[in-house]
Amino acid sequence: PKCEKNRINTSMESNQQSYDYFVVLDFEAVWNIINDKKTPEEIIEFPSVLIDGRDLRVVDEFQYYLKPIVSTNIPLNSICVETTGIQQEWVDTGKSLNETLNLHRKWLQQNGLLNDEGKPIKSFLFVTCGGWDLGKMLPLQCKREKLFMDPHFNNFVNIKLKFDAFYKRKKPVSGMAAMLRVMILMICLMKSRISISSSLVVITVASMIVATSPRSWFE
Repeated sequence: PKCEKNRINTSMESNQQSYDYFVVLDFEAVWNIINDKKTPEEIIEFPSVLIDGRDLRVVDEFQYYLKPIVSTNIPLNSICVETTGIQQEWVDTGKSLNETLNLHRKWLQQNGLLNDEGKPIKSFLFVTCGGWDLGKMLPLQCKREKLFMDPHFNNFVNIKLKFDAFYKRKKPVSGMAAMLRVMILMICLMKSRISISSSLVVITVASMIVATSPRSWFE
């Protein structure tokens, strides 16, 4: 990526594009076994961190816990609790996905990214650690619950792919902990100011994901 004054290029396309904002997003989901069958995954945490694209300043944060529909009367399984740290009472009093999507849209509007009709008035890009969150999880659950998914959720970048491309890795990175280790090493080895700046852009965005992720991911 090319780092310019007060502007960061992060597009996955060959013709790199600048964005006014980044929205770092990382869902948590749950599933259960009912009658020997695995239930569909359901989002139980919907967090976002809004980052200014000019200086990578954290502008605002959004977080809600959601109450499962399919597994509504089933306690969170031990795997979910251990890996995410999410507690049963948090989801018992959680919101529906429909409510949360509406709140998320209002949050983007309040921060000046969308107009009153929900149309973008600033350029912004969702940043995820993997393609699962917005490439699979949200579309599938919206389809299952017959909910409208705002088109802006389709505009996202998988930071793992961006990371592999930037560092020319032959073996795909396994996760956030691995990304952070490699980036710290590369920054120490680099001499070019532009290269260091570009690395800091990537690591800062990755760090925003880390801030919204369960501690167990890094143990």
